[in-house]
Amino acid sequence: MHVIDTPYLRSAYGKRIFAFGESSAPTTVVIVGSCRVVPFLNYLRSHETPMNILCFNPVEMWDGPGHEVSDGVNAVMAGFRFGKVDYMICEHLQYCGAINTVRSSKDNIYDSLGCNPDVEIRLPNWQGIHLFDTETAIYDPTGYGNLSHEEKVSHIRIESAKHRARFLSHCRKSSFPQLESWVEERWLTTRLGWSSNHPTLTLTNKMFDLIADRMNLPLSATFKQSPLYTQDRMAPTGYALTSVDYEANNWKF
Repeated sequence: MHVIDTPYLRSAYGKRIFAFGESSAPTTVVIVGSCRVVPFLNYLRSHETPMNILCFNPVEMWDGPGHEVSDGVNAVMAGFRFGKVDYMICEHLQYCGAINTVRSSKDNIYDSLGCNPDVEIRLPNWQGIHLFDTETAIYDPTGYGNLSHEEKVSHIRIESAKHRARFLSHCRKSSFPQLESWVEERWLTTRLGWSSNHPTLTLTNKMFDLIADRMNLPLSATFKQSPLYTQDRMAPTGYALTSVDYEANNWKF
């Protein structure tokens, strides 16, 4: 089985292809979100249970800087309507046109496209979780970049506490509120994010284990030992930790 990545999705969307599983399967799964949901797409495709799997990533429908994500999504999704959907696995989307997963949005996947899943599984977004010294300097080279070492430590400590609290609130509001305590227990000892927008495999796989349980999908030892499940494809996006990070957060990893 080939592994689907974001360039593959962009190419598929250009041809109005949204299905990546077995179209004749009795169970239809819809996945909606950023690059963070792509591992779940590949995991479900590789599972022994046949599924009709549709995946919608708004970033890969976007025309780039100077354009609205919602405009790209609405152009790609024009005329599309859902049939029966058994499961929808989604992130919180509210600026993505017709695939918004916030019901109060003017455009949303329910009203605009007729998506009415039997089971909705909402994930906590690891989005804009700014924790790391090097990344912060890239985003703010003149302000943060010109601070003294001590000032950087103070800034990162304050920002990390704020973003930690924000992600924990995402967990509480998701379909898996038990993730809050799981994350709290591991926050200092296990790296959960490579960057502000990319979680590590540890967090990704914990979420997938919960998804599989909700869908009554057994995960065999063979599945969990496969390269697909054990190789962290987002690791190359990770920022190396500095002395500022360790002093600010007391990381143990």
